[in-house]
Amino acid sequence: MIDDKVLKIINLSLTLENKQILNDISFNAHKGDLIGIIGPNGSGKSTLLKCINGLIKTKRKIKIQDKFIEEYKANDLAKKITIMNQNTFINFPFKSLEIVLMGRYPYIGKFKSESEYDKNISLESMTKTETIAFKDKEINHISGGERQRILCSKTIAQETELILFDEPISNLDLKYQETLLQLFKSLSKDNKTIIVAIHDIKIASKFCSKLILLKSGKILSKGTPKKVLTNVNISKAYDINALSFTNSITNCLDFQILNKKQPLKKHKLHVISGGNSSSHIFKLLYEENFEVTTGVLNIGDFDLESADYYNFESIVEYPFSNISNKNYKKNINLIKASDITILSNISFGFQNILNLKACCYSCKLVIIEDSPPNIRDFTKGKALEMYSTLNKTATITESKNLINILNTLL
Repeated sequence: MIDDKVLKIINLSLTLENKQILNDISFNAHKGDLIGIIGPNGSGKSTLLKCINGLIKTKRKIKIQDKFIEEYKANDLAKKITIMNQNTFINFPFKSLEIVLMGRYPYIGKFKSESEYDKNISLESMTKTETIAFKDKEINHISGGERQRILCSKTIAQETELILFDEPISNLDLKYQETLLQLFKSLSKDNKTIIVAIHDIKIASKFCSKLILLKSGKILSKGTPKKVLTNVNISKAYDINALSFTNSITNCLDFQILNKKQPLKKHKLHVISGGNSSSHIFKLLYEENFEVTTGVLNIGDFDLESADYYNFESIVEYPFSNISNKNYKKNINLIKASDITILSNISFGFQNILNLKACCYSCKLVIIEDSPPNIRDFTKGKALEMYSTLNKTATITESKNLINILNTLL
């Protein structure tokens, strides 16, 4: 098997002026990766990139293609890795093309001029960033966003396998934010390895194949955007009460900041739902920060979409199918693991009757009755019989009183 690992970071820690900036950072980057480094201000994103590029010295902690970066000669390292820093200020009146040509320095000998190949590569990179129109303009006579794209062109023109970008879209409008991130994605498909420090987690989740979430110099989470950008991780990293969900229109991860952050309640609740009986209940439980799981729901059920929206764990069954024995057992296990089971104001049919049967395994059962159970029974009395048995030991309430009842029972 071919090892396509480009970068390896091994237990990297860094202390500057008696302050620990990075703490035990470890991860690998492979060919074709587009990795987003995210996290709040001061979490160590820029410092990490500078360490990777060798701007901040480390000792045998960072490898590029199985060779520690300090073992490379400066010119050889510049052919392996390049970085675009946050600071885009340039004091001298160079033409934009001259700035981009500076990215070719590792390939140009001392006292030699740029070759035709160097110029072509530079012009090509400017075309990719849509800055070719500025090639003869002085860099300090164009806007900050245009200058940022010129410096991105310079970085790409260096033709390294590993490319680092530190907040490359901070001064850009929406169009060019998308343009640059699409370009990074295209470069990764050409087997370049791209690592980008970025503030906007929505854009990061849309374009990056992997994310590394930093908090106070430590890796809080790493992996796919869906794995990293959970409600819990976002809340921990940014000290907010956040909701992560898949936007049904864009099919991308989306985020909403809710009310003041509350600590996650340790109590586990399991909700038996279905048929749009529980979307309002899920909202109440989420706002109270309960840990919630849901019983067997069919694909296409609005309650399943609501549970996904709030990132609740659900057991899923095919549409118009009876609950399988496997899912019935999963449901029982989640009920046994919960502090309270909530039976929503659902209708009962032969396809979901096992949901009702599973409720007998709950240690505490709360039944929501917003309408009489007899008008919701479509099993010729079989479900109603089970319901009557459960009713003897359960707490009965209307959904509007649910939170008060839970606070009483817990």
